[in-house]
Amino acid sequence: MDWIPPHIRSEIRLIHTIRGNSVTLNEERPYFLDQSRWTQNPVAQFRIDVGSQKWSLHCRDRNGHWHLYPRLAPNKNLEALLREVNAGPTGIFWG
Repeated sequence: MDWIPPHIRSEIRLIHTIRGNSVTLNEERPYFLDQSRWTQNPVAQFRIDVGSQKWSLHCRDRNGHWHLYPRLAPNKNLEALLREVNAGPTGIFWG
């Protein structure tokens, strides 16, 4: 998936962090007061249930707590969850 349009790739990048059974997708942008520093904003979190081998998608609330995303059930196909984040039909990830 090519999420960042070519003309703004120097201004926005996507990275991920792994902690235990979760992978967090983060958006990075240059800090507005110091363009040499980058700030991170968590976008979405994916968690694997080792027993079922299914991934669940989580979104953050305004207090920084993660909640199960209600529009998709846990899925063995991580790509389906990534497509949902990329499409952003609710605005919760990119809003």
